[in-house]
Amino acid sequence: MIGIVIAAGYGTRLRPHTESIPKSLIELEHGISIIDYIMKVMGEVGIVEVYIATRGDLKDIFSTKVSSSRIVVVDVIPGDGNLWTLYQAIEKLKEMGIEDDIIVSMSDHVYESSILKNLIKASTRDRDRVLLCLDRSVRGEEAVEGLKVIIDGSAVVLAGKDIPPLTGIDTGLFYIPKKLFIEISNVVKEYGRSATLSNFINILARRGLVGFVDVTGLRWIDVDSVEDLAKARKIYWEIMRRNLIKDSDGIVARYINRRISTRISLFLYKNGIFVEPSIITALVFIIGIAGAVAAYLNMYTLGAILASLSSILDGVDGEVARLFNRQTEFGAILDTTLDRIVDTLLIAGLVYQGFILGIWPLRIEYIVLSFLALLGSIYVSFLSNLIRDRDFVVKARTSFPWPTRDVRIAVIALALIFKQPLLGLLYILFSSWYFIAKITILIVKGRRVLQGQSLVKFVKRAVPRPIIFTPVRIAIHDVVRDSLILILLIYTTALGLEYLHRYLAEDMPTIVWEVILVVELAVMIYFAYRVVRGLWYILISIKDFISKSLWMTTTVYMRVSIEMIILLTSIFIRYPINYCLAIIRAQRILIDITNYILNIFTILLAITIAIEFIKIIEHRIHSRISKLLKQ
Repeated sequence: MIGIVIAAGYGTRLRPHTESIPKSLIELEHGISIIDYIMKVMGEVGIVEVYIATRGDLKDIFSTKVSSSRIVVVDVIPGDGNLWTLYQAIEKLKEMGIEDDIIVSMSDHVYESSILKNLIKASTRDRDRVLLCLDRSVRGEEAVEGLKVIIDGSAVVLAGKDIPPLTGIDTGLFYIPKKLFIEISNVVKEYGRSATLSNFINILARRGLVGFVDVTGLRWIDVDSVEDLAKARKIYWEIMRRNLIKDSDGIVARYINRRISTRISLFLYKNGIFVEPSIITALVFIIGIAGAVAAYLNMYTLGAILASLSSILDGVDGEVARLFNRQTEFGAILDTTLDRIVDTLLIAGLVYQGFILGIWPLRIEYIVLSFLALLGSIYVSFLSNLIRDRDFVVKARTSFPWPTRDVRIAVIALALIFKQPLLGLLYILFSSWYFIAKITILIVKGRRVLQGQSLVKFVKRAVPRPIIFTPVRIAIHDVVRDSLILILLIYTTALGLEYLHRYLAEDMPTIVWEVILVVELAVMIYFAYRVVRGLWYILISIKDFISKSLWMTTTVYMRVSIEMIILLTSIFIRYPINYCLAIIRAQRILIDITNYILNIFTILLAITIAIEFIKIIEHRIHSRISKLLKQ
């Protein structure tokens, strides 16, 4: 597989910045241009041969970035389509004896490496179709500029700049198998120099030859204007941070550790502070040792904090090495070796805590249990590096029970704090050997997945025919009715609480009122569920109409709808929660803290929805303002 970067455009919307250099040579950070970043990412994911398709007058400029042998000169004038550029590049590479499946990248797109990884992974399973990367989360101005795509199942059925963005837009990355190069020639014959990738996609889509890779949630940006460039330079750092996250990271590393460590690493990188990665490794090792020592000295909370800190900082050495291009085999071996030492001491500290607290006696079965937990944790790392089927290893490491080091350290920390060493040890034992068993089965069977029959399964009941859907008018009626009942229940429950407090104050039996309140709470939750279900049905029913009207994808609409449902739920849920706390006679501070957390969550969610709505309608606001200014 080879890569082709289309860099033959004129970048007129970025003038005067593109008068002396092409758009792709504009820098994202000092010394790193857009094309530098694209070439680096392609190299990191294994695409060694990358060619730049550009105009003859730009060849010398691009020669400062890549070897002249990797530059393909094409004949392009203003108004030519991007497929015309790609067609020429493919034909010239054929003349050079180079013909292989290709990954096509626009030279003005900045994207995180996971998008490219997902595309390459999908291409290994689907070599007969063109694949594009689909982002379903775009809205507003983002959707106006991009190539909109309509999908049906796993196939793309329509693409264009002017169609509604119902299912999303492409991200400027395509996979084209060499067997479909002839189709590019046919489209160019039909459309001439104005042929675009959109024409190509539409023609092949009619024959079911276009698929897609869903990259929703991954960051990317198309740099077309000065405003886009300003956004790109901000998003670039977020993309760089996300690129540092590994697919094999465990759940704790992905959602906690990496969020901290990557920001530390990027801070060092952005400020030009280079610290030798091996020194960072040694410092993290010392912190881990200190955590183990604290556990031996019965300072369990301190030990847990230091162990967690060492786990958080454990990624910094590798991240710094990658950012500054200082990766070495010695550094990897040193990091792995010291990690195993810290793991051994922390697990031993857990065992020691169990003996000190008298949770288990010093008997052979507990010693064997501890040894197996330790051995399992070591073998998880060993087998993860040994197995070549990386997809299987990643899936095994990131599925429950998580056997990764980050989760292991988090479990040890929690076990130390709550003085539950046996539970911590059992989790390490089970998760490690479960992972080892899966890998062993892979080796023995020689296949990725074992097929099996479920002992218990649910049979879906058939829907009565003809299938009809509840009209929106009836759904609205039901929601209004259930909402009124819910309001009445909230009022009567509040009255019941007053009686409960009065009986408590007068030291009278409260069992009757407690039963009444519990029943009312159950009924309240039931009708709240009916209201939420009805609202969700209404939102689903008007999905297409609203999406077309506001020019956004249905995915964005669904996300905002879910956020609105959660907002309503967070407003309502305070009533049953407060009633439950009152029934169990919770302390006042617990009630106040609970309400405080709910209020903060509700406010933050409301702000998030407001921002989403502004982004959805911003292109309409800009359009109205532009019309007013022209008048």
